[in-house]
Amino acid sequence: MVILMKMINKIRFNAIYIFYAVVLVLTLGFIFFCPQEFSSDGSTDFLRIFFVAAMSAIICAAITIRTDSISNKSRLIASLVMLIILPLYINIIVMYNFEIRMFRLWVFNCLIYFSFALVLLAITGRPALSGALTVIIFFLCYMLNTEVVFFRDTPVVPTDIFAVNTALGVADNYSLTLTYSLVISFQGTVLWCIVSYKLRSVIKGIFKRIILLFAAIVFTVGFYGFLSYYFEENNPDTLHYDKYDTSISNER
Repeated sequence: MVILMKMINKIRFNAIYIFYAVVLVLTLGFIFFCPQEFSSDGSTDFLRIFFVAAMSAIICAAITIRTDSISNKSRLIASLVMLIILPLYINIIVMYNFEIRMFRLWVFNCLIYFSFALVLLAITGRPALSGALTVIIFFLCYMLNTEVVFFRDTPVVPTDIFAVNTALGVADNYSLTLTYSLVISFQGTVLWCIVSYKLRSVIKGIFKRIILLFAAIVFTVGFYGFLSYYFEENNPDTLHYDKYDTSISNER
């Protein structure tokens, strides 16, 4: 048994160093092979380089954290706190949205992310897992929208669902475009998933799960009902969708 534990620890030790190497190679590769993403007015933007490197360093630090000795209750509390700050994290890091033009809409976005996490929490009973899945879902949405904007100059719209076969047909002629914001979004997603794995826990008890499910249904139905009224009936911000110019609508 002792020998087996030593072998497991050795494998884990080697795996961590391999992970460090992969992160270092990917970080340096992006910095050196995408210099256009780190230049501003002809000069190098060292703040962007620092931010990418710092995110990589934080990811490496997170992978080394040991949480085996932490009780399920403590991990549960920590993961619930993470779930509360999750909407802000997605809005700022994963969606790379620092600018607040209309505070109401910024808050609505945060509540949309929270509603997804709450529904997943009611289904799984695992705060860390539901948060990680929410981050992955919206990272994929952000990546898809970013690449589509580069490919055709317009954002993703709901009707694109019916054009999936066409998109797959031309996918071979398209290559992934790496941008600074997309890399930060990916790093943020990886970091959140690592911390979520370290703080994995479960909400036990059928009564708690029923209350959680009820809360998720009430919040989701109430919030999206309010959004429907806000934009269709009230619309104080005079926001309208222009199907002939989706880029302008998306920007607004």
